[in-house]
Amino acid sequence: MSQQNDRRDAVNSDTDRFVRTFKRGDDQQDGRPWKRMAVFGTVLGLLMAAGLVPARAGAQKLAAGCPPKAQTDDVVDVLHGVRVADPYRWLEDQQSAQTRAWINAEDVCTKGVLDSLADRKTIADRLAELMHTESVDVPLIRGGRLFYMKRAPNEDLSLLYTRDGANGREELLVDPRPLSPDHSTSVS
Repeated sequence: MSQQNDRRDAVNSDTDRFVRTFKRGDDQQDGRPWKRMAVFGTVLGLLMAAGLVPARAGAQKLAAGCPPKAQTDDVVDVLHGVRVADPYRWLEDQQSAQTRAWINAEDVCTKGVLDSLADRKTIADRLAELMHTESVDVPLIRGGRLFYMKRAPNEDLSLLYTRDGANGREELLVDPRPLSPDHSTSVS
């Protein structure tokens, strides 16, 4: 459950960051290129499927070298006797010149596609509306008390709440927001 919450918080945080970047049109570096790539690909695909971005225009952008080719290395770990390939491990070093160059090239591609959208603000507003919803996890019941994570529509972190039974008064148990100014600490 904690890994699921961490992933959800990371996705929610990346989604919020994507929407803010999409609205502003700037190139903030968030240090998580693989997640940004996934979000970009998903959103571009949805926009193409909805007819908001012509598939042919998207293909022309991609033919021009976007997204940039990521180097693959022959890195293999053996975990409990199982060989696990990690060809993109070099991207984990966020300060290396090679990783920064790849991220910058990815940003140029993303900006090129997003800047070509005629209704960028309309799309950004709609995406923000769809993505900013309240999120409440399934409660864990212990000793008649319910414990659950809840995230407000405009928040990037979930807070841990409790209540005495289903009809009890909701009480905030843990608020992780003051624990780190950049909200990199979460509760799970």
